[in-house]
Amino acid sequence: MTRLKPVGTPGHILGTDELGRDMLTRLLYGGRVSLLMGIVPVALALLIGGTLGLVAGYAGGRTNALIMRGIDVIFAFPSILLAVAIAGAMGAGIANALVALTIVLIPPLVRMTEAATTQVRALDFVDAARASGAGTFPIIRQHLLGNVAGPVLVYAASQLSVAIIMAAGLSFIGLGAKPPTPEWGLMLNTLRAAIYSQPMIAALPGVFIFIVSLSFNLLSDALRSAMEMDA
Repeated sequence: MTRLKPVGTPGHILGTDELGRDMLTRLLYGGRVSLLMGIVPVALALLIGGTLGLVAGYAGGRTNALIMRGIDVIFAFPSILLAVAIAGAMGAGIANALVALTIVLIPPLVRMTEAATTQVRALDFVDAARASGAGTFPIIRQHLLGNVAGPVLVYAASQLSVAIIMAAGLSFIGLGAKPPTPEWGLMLNTLRAAIYSQPMIAALPGVFIFIVSLSFNLLSDALRSAMEMDA
């Protein structure tokens, strides 16, 4: 029997799962899926939310009100519950989970970008660019993007850990990756029955989720510190 071999078993340094599969191999392959489900939604949300935030922050007035009130509607729902509702309505699967996570992550990035853009728009060099006859797109490209990108990217980096945890949660309840795809949240679900016989094996996917989430938080803090030093 090779099922649920303990950590340190010869040939299986992190033991085996409930079907006798090597845990180290499963965790490494599962990491690719978990990172995909964490990075892709943040990247898509950054592209969509960043664009909406720039438009809202620079245009102001009714355009700002229209975009931000629409974002407030989404913000009215708790993020994880909204992700569960969207993924549940669309059906289980990695692609649907990516769509659900992207929708959930767009509002905070819109707010962050809009706030940063509104602050930069009021500075003198933007008024000088307008007075010189520069168009909207040249001003956004040359004067706003460079000043807004830094804080927005730092915030987006902090959202990576949130996305990974929510993606694992969706897989855990059956709305993300489906068996036999190795994914940390799904592995936590399938190993629930082993919590009493092999607690260390059952906890390993959670440990990996914690380590990767902490790493992205530290990356975000490092980026913020680097920006403050440059300033």
